[in-house]
Amino acid sequence: GLVRRTAPTVQWVCIDVHESKQCRQFDGQSLHGFNHTSYDVVLFNYVLHHAAEHTISLLEEARRVSRRFIIIGEDLKGSTKAERQGNFVHEWSGTFRADIEWRHIFRLLGLELVRAFEVDKRCARDQRLPHHLYITPRMLYILNVSRTHA
Repeated sequence: GLVRRTAPTVQWVCIDVHESKQCRQFDGQSLHGFNHTSYDVVLFNYVLHHAAEHTISLLEEARRVSRRFIIIGEDLKGSTKAERQGNFVHEWSGTFRADIEWRHIFRLLGLELVRAFEVDKRCARDQRLPHHLYITPRMLYILNVSRTHA
């Protein structure tokens, strides 16, 4: 779609735990099927809270696979009781992180935060839940892959 029309020479891959027209399915734990620096962009489409204890290793793998950017759309840890209940209802075993924790993780992994966007809570919500039950904050992060970090 949009990426192909606006940047037809960019190689990218979208992965998700659920296969779709836009995204390839993966096991939620590793990117072992992708070669080193094989894509310009790796996009995590609201999947890292499902990855839980595999999140750090997935980001390390994304850094290995990407030549240029990692884009992450992610549900954040709720800051109110209603938002936290929404997190739990959406994924009781998920690991939801606050924006500040994501920024620390990116810095520790040597990923440069280029832009961060707050996503409207009504955008791309969990369609299985009534809107009033899933009002979690969401962010979109664009990260530059640095090749100087060990």
